[in-house]
Amino acid sequence: MDRDLALLVTSPAWFAVDVALQLAACRLPGVGVLRSEYLGFAVGLAGVAATSLALAPAAPSPAEAAGALATNLLLFAALAYCYFHFVNLAITARRIRLLLELAAAPGGLSLGEIVARYGARDMVAKRLLRLEGSGQIRVRDGRYVLGAPVMHGIVRVMLALKLLLLGKRSEFE
Repeated sequence: MDRDLALLVTSPAWFAVDVALQLAACRLPGVGVLRSEYLGFAVGLAGVAATSLALAPAAPSPAEAAGALATNLLLFAALAYCYFHFVNLAITARRIRLLLELAAAPGGLSLGEIVARYGARDMVAKRLLRLEGSGQIRVRDGRYVLGAPVMHGIVRVMLALKLLLLGKRSEFE
């Protein structure tokens, strides 16, 4: 395979590895969806970097090799970002959950039954449990704080992207 073709398929191929690894890992006991997504992303990103660097000696110039590395890393990150949100949308969207619950209730659900299942307190409590279980937040002195240091960076990046793309820090502004 020539170098240009190899560079062209690097990101999509490692993205396929990312997805396959995530799908396999999330079924392992104690791993969960979020950790499996992180694992797939880390392996895929390392694979893209290693493949791009392995192809670098055949590049006509160091600048082209660096450009190919940067392009492949950005393309892989964009694909993984979209996949991450696709997976999490399917898990957390109330609309999808509501449709699934209606499908599971042969006689349907009354408005009262739906409201009882979707109380704000219950939704927030479940979300906090998931965030705490994944290490994204923790409780300190009875107050919720960001957990893993990586979350500080992720929150800052998301805020910066909202500001850059939407012109505001929140959808409520």
